[in-house]
Amino acid sequence: QAGETFFRFDTDSRFFLKGYAGLGKLSGGSLYDEDFPAGPMYSNTYTSLSNGRLAYGAVDAGYDFFSQGGNTLGAFIGYRALYQSVNGYGCQQVGLSDVCNVPGGPVDPTYIANLGLSETELWQGVAIGLNSRMRLTDRLGLEVDAAYIPYAVRSSFDNHWFRTDINPQAESGYGWGTQIEAVLTYAVTDRLDVGIGGRYWFFTTDGASTQFPGLASRSPQTFFTERYGAFLQASYRFGDLPASASSAAITKAPRAPSAPANWTGLYVGGTLGAGKAHTTYDSPYAAAPTGNAVDLGGMLAGGQIGADYQWGAIVVGAEVTAAWADITGTDTCFATAPLGDLSGSNCGTTVNGIGTVTGRLGYAFDRALIYARGGFAWARQTDSVNLVPFTGAVASNDSTNTGWTLGLGIEYALLPNLSVGLEYKHYGFGGSSAFTTTDPAPLAGVNFAPSSNRIDAVAMTLNWRFDPMALRP
Repeated sequence: QAGETFFRFDTDSRFFLKGYAGLGKLSGGSLYDEDFPAGPMYSNTYTSLSNGRLAYGAVDAGYDFFSQGGNTLGAFIGYRALYQSVNGYGCQQVGLSDVCNVPGGPVDPTYIANLGLSETELWQGVAIGLNSRMRLTDRLGLEVDAAYIPYAVRSSFDNHWFRTDINPQAESGYGWGTQIEAVLTYAVTDRLDVGIGGRYWFFTTDGASTQFPGLASRSPQTFFTERYGAFLQASYRFGDLPASASSAAITKAPRAPSAPANWTGLYVGGTLGAGKAHTTYDSPYAAAPTGNAVDLGGMLAGGQIGADYQWGAIVVGAEVTAAWADITGTDTCFATAPLGDLSGSNCGTTVNGIGTVTGRLGYAFDRALIYARGGFAWARQTDSVNLVPFTGAVASNDSTNTGWTLGLGIEYALLPNLSVGLEYKHYGFGGSSAFTTTDPAPLAGVNFAPSSNRIDAVAMTLNWRFDPMALRP
């Protein structure tokens, strides 16, 4: 849970400054600390999380290159920061090692209910993105914000409170991230709005390292951080109100009618958004307490071309899309393979591209279109497994997977030929093409490719529509 304050300043020259800051508490959940090699077997210790802290903030400066009747579309550059500290209490071995306790045996009383692990991290990054505000009705509005964080730095400390040599251990790195959020607002008065929204943040490192005790060189690391959730908000406007937000527009008379949008025609456009995915692995070994599945996160950006036809309020259409993606993650797999203290490999997937061919069915009202879509999907992805202890290399394999997609969205016509929208898609894919190894012998012939991949993506869309009458000779 968190409390948050936010602001936005708009000028007559279309420049804007916006931002938010929040503080919260992190409670509940679990922390699994895996070590391989830990001797004499793979180690996975469980601790219960409590008394964590969360702080975050953002500030953006931008320019609305479209502003009319309370509707805006602009670009911004800004700053993002995310701080979080988690504390794990207790220590119970759920792997194969004897760290904290013999597997299946009683926990050492020294560890019960005592603070065992803490992880504190701070991400800071530069963001570039798009922002749009859509006035759906006299009282109902939608704001969408999509940002890419091309450069971010991470600083952190890892505390093992039962050890003196890792207390604390500094970790540092750099990488990138993404963010998307949307909020649906209702104008209670000309100055007071209430709303409900959601936000997704993702960060990862391209380069990170730490200095473990007793090692001469720094050890490479990779970090992934996700934060997502829903929020309720209330806002109050100060200063002079534009004509589109005057009390007359809300409380005394309906706004002047605008021509309903005509969705018939061809269009081309682009998207910017974020995706969250989950892959699973079929392990031939005994069930592991964790792992054999990977959570992925990241961003996507691409383009689309489509056509719609409108009968009254009903709109039908077809669309082809192609997007570059960087949706990535790693986790432990095959931890129960008979490899002694080398048990436990690191498996990962990066989705590099997503494409679709879909149809859509929608309902149009005023200048808005709400719709559902579905159809064929493909994804290009790279799967990998870390075999450095055995072969000195990370094995990887590229594959193109086919599947299906279903989604929902809303599109709003800022102009007769310019629209902006928000779209959610769910993708379902089967397994990737198999790849194996011959070394070490216990892993020989094991398929390292994921057996399934599902993706959930939310994106901001921008389309330019062509008048079909203008195409006639």
